[in-house]
Amino acid sequence: MGIDLDEIKDFDYQLLQAPEEFPLYNLAFKFSQRLKKLVDDLRLVPEAADEYLILEGIKVISHYQSLIPPKVYWDLTSKAEEEEEKKMGIYVLDAETSAFIVIRGLLAVAEVLKNLARHRPLGVLRKNCLRLAKISLKLVEMIDWEFNLGMI
Repeated sequence: MGIDLDEIKDFDYQLLQAPEEFPLYNLAFKFSQRLKKLVDDLRLVPEAADEYLILEGIKVISHYQSLIPPKVYWDLTSKAEEEEEKKMGIYVLDAETSAFIVIRGLLAVAEVLKNLARHRPLGVLRKNCLRLAKISLKLVEMIDWEFNLGMI
């Protein structure tokens, strides 16, 4: 009993595209790497900085920083699968739901970055925070467009 691997035909399964084949994934991955560097930079701030603001910012950024790239990849591969399922009359909204979660995370990150940018003691990190907040919002727009969510 069990599954006979010799009976599984090549067309029974489909290999997923590599994450790097998706431009949106590449942008999300690069953004994630920049967030990671920012978190490292935020660990060494002036004494006058608001410790609570920075620790809460690190907590939010760290949570979403590692979540965004794999979720975007999941969304993109699920979207392709769902398009095939729609041809068979099966309607699933898994990719759209997951994309919504990514958007919520990106908006939370943008808000934290904006709050950090307003905090004067952060000095040179302020520009980086603003730049990353803008990139986060641009990714929101791109994901919204890619999945036709109509949120923006």
